[in-house]
Amino acid sequence: MRFFSRRLLLLSLPILAGAVLAWFFLKPDPREVFLKQVDELLELPNSRRHAETAEWFSPEAVAYFESETGLTLPQILAIGRRLDDQEGRLYRAGNLDAFYPRDYAEIRIQRSDPGGAFGNNGWFSVPFVYQKGNWKIAGTFRGNKTWDNPGY
Repeated sequence: MRFFSRRLLLLSLPILAGAVLAWFFLKPDPREVFLKQVDELLELPNSRRHAETAEWFSPEAVAYFESETGLTLPQILAIGRRLDDQEGRLYRAGNLDAFYPRDYAEIRIQRSDPGGAFGNNGWFSVPFVYQKGNWKIAGTFRGNKTWDNPGY
């Protein structure tokens, strides 16, 4: 019996070590996970489902935008949808300006010209924070940046 358990242990160690190494080297890159989530977010307004983006806003972002505009988030998103519909606007992700895994990120987003063509204009930075296992649009930037002056 002792021979059998030793042999079983010796056979299972390489399998266990291989599984640990595979997990370590094959786990998803946090940047790629973030960029994929941003692409999923941008697909919502691109398919005119602006209201569904509400779940992507942190409570701080909701408070900031509502205090700045005097409107509720659903009202802001409805106005955005109407304008995007009228002008045929689309969105796409650009450069990742800052990235701290499971903490904070900033990415540039481009809003297309009327009709959906992407030129050289329409870029704006969006801060994200990691909350409760998900990336959310942040209410503030870190450092000297603000929504009015994002530093570029």
